[in-house]
Amino acid sequence: MSLYDELADDEDDGDDGDFVDRRSLFWRGTTTYYISYGALSANRIPCPPRSGRSYYTHNCFKARGPVHPYTRGCSRISRCRR
Repeated sequence: MSLYDELADDEDDGDDGDFVDRRSLFWRGTTTYYISYGALSANRIPCPPRSGRSYYTHNCFKARGPVHPYTRGCSRISRCRR
């Protein structure tokens, strides 16, 4: 057995421990990141279509009060009933 073999054995032991320590330092902050349902639905229109509620109404499902959808005036050419 030579001096080189003894040094090589010592380095192998130290490398394994250093590798594990580095990995544990790297993974120490095990914070779980996820995408919330609110972020997933960010591109959806919050109100049902043709409900009369504005897109900008905050929480339109719980909003109370009368809904005032856009209504056009009636004219003879549009043949609407009065």
